[in-house]
Amino acid sequence: MSVAARVSAAVLVTAVAVSACSVPSRPYWWPHSPSNPGAPARVIAVHLGHASTSRYQLGIDIYWDQGTLPAATVRADAARIIKYALSLHANSIALSFPFYTGGPRSSTVYPSRTYSPSPAQIGVFLHLAAEARMHISIRPLLSETTLTHQQFSRLQIRPRSIPAWFRSYRKLLKPYLRVAQAGHAASFVVGTELASLAPAKSQWRGLIAMARRVFHRQLLFEARYAQWKLWDAGQFKAGFAADMWPGFKTMGDGATVAQLTRAWKQFLAAYARQRSLRSLVLSEIGIAAVPGAYQHSGTWFGIGTPTHTGRLMQKRWYTALCAAAKSYPLRGLYWWEINFTANPANPGSYGRSDQFTFIGNPAQSAVRSCFKSWPKR
Repeated sequence: MSVAARVSAAVLVTAVAVSACSVPSRPYWWPHSPSNPGAPARVIAVHLGHASTSRYQLGIDIYWDQGTLPAATVRADAARIIKYALSLHANSIALSFPFYTGGPRSSTVYPSRTYSPSPAQIGVFLHLAAEARMHISIRPLLSETTLTHQQFSRLQIRPRSIPAWFRSYRKLLKPYLRVAQAGHAASFVVGTELASLAPAKSQWRGLIAMARRVFHRQLLFEARYAQWKLWDAGQFKAGFAADMWPGFKTMGDGATVAQLTRAWKQFLAAYARQRSLRSLVLSEIGIAAVPGAYQHSGTWFGIGTPTHTGRLMQKRWYTALCAAAKSYPLRGLYWWEINFTANPANPGSYGRSDQFTFIGNPAQSAVRSCFKSWPKR
């Protein structure tokens, strides 16, 4: 799929259940008081409410690409986003953030102070998520800003030295794994859409072994639905989550919800013949709010500005997918996407210009209706 840059939970919704009272009041990553650098800062309670206890992951995808922000800003943004998720009847959030590489042949990766949140800032978010009993998945995502000008995607990188790339990647992931463990994240995605690196089995085994020493909950690979055989996640004792962006070539812009629902059911039925859907998480689902999107849902580049027709198409797509997904025993689904600093009460230009966001748009009501009506058990 051609893509542009896009994931402490006290978990009551999956196999890992952690009481909110078990969250450390002063974890190691918590900011310290400027007046007394050796003393932990006072943790101010934020009353967010609690997520539902459904065994399904009913989630939204959050993309955090604002880099290092003041601690107070991080806390305010996190509280606003979590409250918004709760208002949608969501109980899960996939928190994505970018990391970078020098180009498609580079053997190093690195975080950016300009765009990548620090582990400490992820920790602030996790602490607030724990108060809301929200299921959180941490999802590092290789940015394509240094790749697209050479017409590469993150699926196609070819590092000159595979071992060096993995050494660099392990170094990058380790502090985020530590904070995910301390903050009671429910899962951590160790590989997102890195299809060209899937054959490096021994390197992935070494990375998984390191990750398990640090993070003791669920580890995931995430890729486009058709690439699940590349990963064979079972051999790593890791889970698999699928990005779902099928194109329905016969669907015109005026396709009805009923027509789209049938198409989605047929698609999921065909997928179920290849692998079980019972443990499957649909990790990144959505559609651009532009004409032609039903036929080319996975297209990200050059798709144009959202239109009124496109926003209504987006809502019908969301409604249809929800109806189809309910007929299968899926583990859960996550709608793409909301930016970490977006204001749901006033989306402004962000809500109008972002082709994929549902915040402040007709599809928002489809998300809310989907989660509210989802079976609780």
